[in-house]
Amino acid sequence: MGAVPIAIGSAGEIGKQQSRIVAVAGFAPLAGADPVTCELRKMYALPEARGLGAGKALMESCLAGAREAGFKTMYLETVTAMTAAAKFYAQYGFTHLDRQLGHTGHTRCDVFMMRPL
Repeated sequence: MGAVPIAIGSAGEIGKQQSRIVAVAGFAPLAGADPVTCELRKMYALPEARGLGAGKALMESCLAGAREAGFKTMYLETVTAMTAAAKFYAQYGFTHLDRQLGHTGHTRCDVFMMRPL
């Protein structure tokens, strides 16, 4: 796994398996929210990479990177159909919110979660 700088206060992570990208995740400041809240973005692992620890490594790296960047809270959005993702996020302390925060630009997401860092 390796960090890929995107912009100040942001980072992306990639998971590789035999030089092939199999998982990604990143964080960035949450637009339209307070300056200490970031958004977990684009977390995804290919089906063949699931259950092998790539998601765990990426999540832990994003959480640590966000803390190091000075964020105090991490927010994310997903969709109801992604039940395994919501369960995974809950294992990392994300709890459900009843409304969207900030201005993510995501129009199809209907599950909103957040956790302290």
